[in-house]
Amino acid sequence: MISTREEEGLSIRETAKQFRIGPASVSRWINQIEALLNKSELVTTAPHTGRLLRDANTVRHS
Repeated sequence: MISTREEEGLSIRETAKQFRIGPASVSRWINQIEALLNKSELVTTAPHTGRLLRDANTVRHS
């Protein structure tokens, strides 16, 4: 459902109509997927700088 929405450029309302479900369900599914994707990104702090980095492999320890 989500891939169809993205491929066809449909709105939440159009997607819901196509799959015969409520727009709130489509919205919830999108939010749940985005939350899972955000959790999977590794966020770390660079030593002595306080700056956030997305990937721990980019931190160089001297």
